[in-house]
Amino acid sequence: MKELDLLIENYFTESFETSDLFRLVEQVMEEDVVTEKNLSFGDLAKSPTRMQTFINKLKNNEPFELVGGGSATFVADSTLLDALEQMLQSGEISHAAAQRLLGRKFYLVTPEGDPFPIGRLQKTGEFGGKGSDFYVKKEIAARGQLEAAINAALKNANTDAITLRVKNGKEKVVAVYDDVIGVRGSSRFDCVDPKSDFELIRKDGKPPVYISHKDGTTPKGFGQWSGVSPKAGENIHNHPEVKRFIKDLKPYLVRNKQGELVYPKGISYGRLIEDVELKLMSIFGQDYTPSGDGGPNNVDLVAQGLFTIETVGVDEETDDGPEVVYDLSAHHLLARLDPEVDFGKEYMPTLVSRYATARRNFGIKHLRATIYPLGGRKIAKMI
Repeated sequence: MKELDLLIENYFTESFETSDLFRLVEQVMEEDVVTEKNLSFGDLAKSPTRMQTFINKLKNNEPFELVGGGSATFVADSTLLDALEQMLQSGEISHAAAQRLLGRKFYLVTPEGDPFPIGRLQKTGEFGGKGSDFYVKKEIAARGQLEAAINAALKNANTDAITLRVKNGKEKVVAVYDDVIGVRGSSRFDCVDPKSDFELIRKDGKPPVYISHKDGTTPKGFGQWSGVSPKAGENIHNHPEVKRFIKDLKPYLVRNKQGELVYPKGISYGRLIEDVELKLMSIFGQDYTPSGDGGPNNVDLVAQGLFTIETVGVDEETDDGPEVVYDLSAHHLLARLDPEVDFGKEYMPTLVSRYATARRNFGIKHLRATIYPLGGRKIAKMI
């Protein structure tokens, strides 16, 4: 990648960071070079959507592409499917979990009755491989899954709208949204991608419910809570804790021959955020408010993993007559209106610095500073 490094260094200025081309270059440069294309449980564990797709293909007798070419279908008996469903629900997706649930080593079974290891399946785009849909945003799949669940609820209730309520980890209802009729994607806001990935549509002109979706089921499953560059918003970029963190990085930096401050390779530094409002802005968006209507950068819900909708009862007191009430949940779900927002220690918003070839945050070459969940990536030293 030396030639690409030189191209960026010699021909692009700091404004390059704001361009779509920059984001594409960085994504290509930071992807691991994949030489093996075989599928593994590790690939499925990175996203519940992938695991659900794997299960659906088995259920529907759809072909899987094979390493080296060709395709094959497999016998999906109830014991195998039950084990995979249990793994999906628990979030523990691994060979060890499969072996424990099945009482044997995991393998698929061909129509001829022969065992077939998962490693002989190709890692296609639907499982995170670099197929035609590799660069399709993961939130599109999540939006489709939520949309399907809401459409099914509307059909089962035989009504044009439903009520969704959200509980926190203590089983307390913290948000209720009536007159929900569907889902739509969120548009770019002020020429910048908003915090919101998609929205619940409500009838009669009621404000939408803005949702930020995170992939996976653990802190390692998604990239970050928020950036800290000007694009993250002035309230985040110029926050005293952010500025102090950057200042305290200075002793760990080096200078190149041109006298520029340069972030060193191979090490990361971190610091837990103390200010509650900064934590909440990183989670819900730069325009965070604890009450009132949400917005593209003041999202109502932050969800991780697959959505579920379960029937609660009927609300007789809505403006347009009775509506069936459902509980909306996900592997993890945070509501902005919850006064006790808490994902747990591993999700605590943390300022983190790391080396990135094409970055120059706060004027420091190769510095990428951002806000990650504490357990989201390895931090060499807390400062």
